[in-house]
Amino acid sequence: MALPNIFRKNPIKNLDQRNLREAEVKLKVKSDQLQDDIKQIENEIEHLFQKSKASKSQIDDLTIARRIKTQTQKREMKVAAQAEVEKEITALSNLLIIKEHESDLKATGQWDALQNIPPEHLEKYLSEIQLNQEDRQHQIQMITEMTSTALNPSMEPDEGLDDILKAMEALKEGSMEPETARENVTRKEEEA
Repeated sequence: MALPNIFRKNPIKNLDQRNLREAEVKLKVKSDQLQDDIKQIENEIEHLFQKSKASKSQIDDLTIARRIKTQTQKREMKVAAQAEVEKEITALSNLLIIKEHESDLKATGQWDALQNIPPEHLEKYLSEIQLNQEDRQHQIQMITEMTSTALNPSMEPDEGLDDILKAMEALKEGSMEPETARENVTRKEEEA
């Protein structure tokens, strides 16, 4: 269950803790699968760099470099997807804490304020804070402050073949290992 669907279909007062926990578990499984996919892609990038050490022509180099670029882009898409899933997990965890403190929030008058927050603002705020179960008073205070806070994230990577080809050349010269090449290329993609 995607987080936006939870907020659009149900007002906060109608959300069920059991359903929220089930959605949280599903998202954690999805995050783990994405992490496994990322690791497989990183292994493939390393394998392609290893293969590039034996290439004999510029055409082979370009072909391998394009494959590495494709794998690097796939990795970045998976990393972005995992980051989004992690934000959803954070928001669900925070929403569960709010639901657990519902009676306290009603007693302080904050429950009505929470229900009046537009769903998209509540979703955004819940995905950007980290509530903990430890201090009940602090929880109530943070939830109270939620009624007026907003932030905005963004990221978009794009990269050419130059860095990949340079890494492949360094591999052929013996000045770099495939694992180091993969780390360099994927780090540059993350910084872009």
